[in-house]
Amino acid sequence: MPSSHYSGLWKNIPRCLTQIQMGLAGHLRKNIPRCLTQIQMGLAGHLLMKKVNSTMVARAAGVSQATVSRVLNNHPRVDERTRRAVLSAASSLGYSLRIRGGNLRIGIVMSKNSPIGSYQAMTLSALKADVYRRSWQMEIVFNEDLAVLGSRALSGAISISGDGSLNRRWSEFTTLPLVRFAARSSHSDNIYSVYSDEEPLWREMLKMLYASGHRRIGLLLRRSRASDAVLYENLGELFPRLMTGFGMAGAEEFVSYGGSSVPLAERLENLLRKGVTALIVIPGDTALEVCALLRARGIRIPDDLSLVTRDFSGVAEFWNPPLTVMRTDYNALSVSALDLLARLVRGERPSADVAIPGKLICRESVRGL
Repeated sequence: MPSSHYSGLWKNIPRCLTQIQMGLAGHLRKNIPRCLTQIQMGLAGHLLMKKVNSTMVARAAGVSQATVSRVLNNHPRVDERTRRAVLSAASSLGYSLRIRGGNLRIGIVMSKNSPIGSYQAMTLSALKADVYRRSWQMEIVFNEDLAVLGSRALSGAISISGDGSLNRRWSEFTTLPLVRFAARSSHSDNIYSVYSDEEPLWREMLKMLYASGHRRIGLLLRRSRASDAVLYENLGELFPRLMTGFGMAGAEEFVSYGGSSVPLAERLENLLRKGVTALIVIPGDTALEVCALLRARGIRIPDDLSLVTRDFSGVAEFWNPPLTVMRTDYNALSVSALDLLARLVRGERPSADVAIPGKLICRESVRGL
């Protein structure tokens, strides 16, 4: 290939960066000889000058434009081989996948092996409402079956899974943008996060308990230590650090993790034996189980034990007694997640993840000593 042809490509690189994802441009710069064996020279030159469209995808995949349209709209009468060829060509060219009307179809990544708790339920509810408002479409993608991404016409995805290996495995299967709820992200792989800004909220809550005379405060988590460590909030680290700031060192021994064969009743009993006067239970639906266990033992809230949990909307405020909660703004998280995903689909690269403040709602499950 004449060197003059390569120099022409380099001159056009700055212009194409507004139309092609940075990743493809970098790949072209490093691998032009190999890329040109996979993409016809005429198409490559055209790609650097014009916005990628469905006609170019059809040409690269060796199919008709009507077939491309059927694939992008998930028409059932397209064989698997053709579907994967079209989606692979679209990905290689940096073509943004959209449904009719120019709106997005996104995946919602969740685990098929884990029960849907209060956090996931309220997150899904908020996402569903906002996806409908935007006239987008969404479909479930199981965290354990990421290989299906190669045959689904998706623009990107939102994950409500806390799986610590998801960042790595996502990059192995796809280059689609991913926005994760609560879990830490890897911006270099087009993966970002939205999360509840827990530290100010927990500081306010612990300050309230401290002012009420509580010094022996327990933290009971449903999640395992490993699952907690991949989340932005990382409560097993945050709680002892904030407690130390209030002059209550050694709080690590008052943290009880889930994810083991030890029953919830036994973990609760271990904390009670340590003389806790206040208990923080995460998540909200686990707090309801704890309330039932305490009632069975004749332990009254808040007379014998104060209790704080994460909000379980529609339940916590009507419990007896109504529970003091840390409220997560699921609607704001959902809007921010979808806005962030739309930016990633457009090829933007935000400088940071998005943090949403929470709110402490004081009710009748905490009393002063």
